[in-house]
Amino acid sequence: MKKIILTLNLLLCNLLFAQGDTCATATVLPTNGTYVCPLIITGTYQQVCFGAVTGINAKWFQFTPSSNGVASISSNLESNNGINTRLSILTGSCSALSCFAANDDFDPLSITNRLSSVDIAVEAGITYYIQWDSRWDDSGFEFTYTFQPSDCLPINQFAVSTPITTTSTSSTLRWNHAIGNPENYAVEWTADFEPAQTINFTPVYFTADSGTFSVKTISDLPTGENISYFISSLCGTAPNYTGQSIKKGPYITFLAKNLPYNLTFEEEWPINVFTDGFTGFQTFESSANSNPSNYADGGPGRSAYTFNSLTTVSNAWGFSRAINLTAGQQVNISFKSRLFAFSGSPSPMSLRVTAGLSQNPSQQNIIIDNFSMTSSNAYTTHTTSFSAPTTGVYYFGFQNNSAQGNNQTFAFLDTFSFTSNPLTTNEFLSEQLQISPNPATESIQFSNSQLRISQIEIIDMNGRVVKKVSLQNSLNTTLNIAEIADGIYGIRITAEVGTASQKLVKM
Repeated sequence: MKKIILTLNLLLCNLLFAQGDTCATATVLPTNGTYVCPLIITGTYQQVCFGAVTGINAKWFQFTPSSNGVASISSNLESNNGINTRLSILTGSCSALSCFAANDDFDPLSITNRLSSVDIAVEAGITYYIQWDSRWDDSGFEFTYTFQPSDCLPINQFAVSTPITTTSTSSTLRWNHAIGNPENYAVEWTADFEPAQTINFTPVYFTADSGTFSVKTISDLPTGENISYFISSLCGTAPNYTGQSIKKGPYITFLAKNLPYNLTFEEEWPINVFTDGFTGFQTFESSANSNPSNYADGGPGRSAYTFNSLTTVSNAWGFSRAINLTAGQQVNISFKSRLFAFSGSPSPMSLRVTAGLSQNPSQQNIIIDNFSMTSSNAYTTHTTSFSAPTTGVYYFGFQNNSAQGNNQTFAFLDTFSFTSNPLTTNEFLSEQLQISPNPATESIQFSNSQLRISQIEIIDMNGRVVKKVSLQNSLNTTLNIAEIADGIYGIRITAEVGTASQKLVKM
């Protein structure tokens, strides 16, 4: 009898242990509440939302809403302090799953909070699978599941595409429609990357396009800035909307820059877009304790990387942000590379540099140069040049077209520089500084992204200084000119690299 009881207990333990170890045995979440994810030391991980890494386990849960609404899944609880979670939300059959939403770090700006959270619009009758995995931590933890029925649903996490086009002051956005196909949307943008509760957003309202997605342009944006934006559904008919969904975002659009432009991958905020508009290749932060250690240009820091294929020719792309060029303008391009292999000798790799009108390989139709990368001892500098055939907004492509490798090899890329032919000091300063409005009546705004201004002088046609202002090496400042008589003046700007002059019309 004791043997029979022991055998039954073992069978029961094995059944309980297997529950939630696979998609097919996912634990059902019947009601809103707090649930326990056990130790993630067993369970089958399905690589859908995140990249392939061996040795990962997973625990599975599922829910099927009876009506449309918003579901929230979160491990961001005080009881989980010090734990690092990663979350995937999947749909489809267990043998053919698609990534519906995902989150690694709930707060990417925090070095201590590595918990996960998603808010998703869900559809009645669809089964949604929750996969918690052990990529960073196999600890058990608690998480909350909340479902709120709603007829005013937000777009989903992956509904927003990369902006179709950008100029210095506008960006054309594309997003898939929310469940229920709302008639209108609000896009709220800001160039201020402080926490959301402290920001004043500028709202823009759009009528939805027909079909499954909308393409809309937001204009009159701050010149050359990085813009953060949120999208929400406006339910009902304008102007008497019956509701507004939760905002989804932040999403980022990078407006076109003028030359010179440099990129070192060290942008501190927002931490999820420190690439400053460079996209395609992944990035790596190296330190004395990383592997490889101190592998950015100059030692510790961030760099981009791409890797070879051991079975075929590589075809991976990285792209610069948008850059304004005029017809015939020459661009001098330089970047640095360094190879790395975990063991053995690195396989040689190659990189093709191209130019085109979008961050899309099909439109990168101008081949500029090809480079071989062979050194793993130190960073090697590569240089080339390009002459713009027409005036427009260009993107530069970097294609990893390496031959099949004998050894898994990574190419680390850093310190990208895009410069025009050398300018005189006056030309350089004038190119960097934006003065608006001009003509002006009450005040003028001086703005630039690189040069610190120490003094501004306004000079009349007789050479007399009618106004002089000393500054504390400012990037941006506003100058009141209301007291100056109408007429044509010269503006003399003194910055850290010299002095430049521009014309001002006072009306």
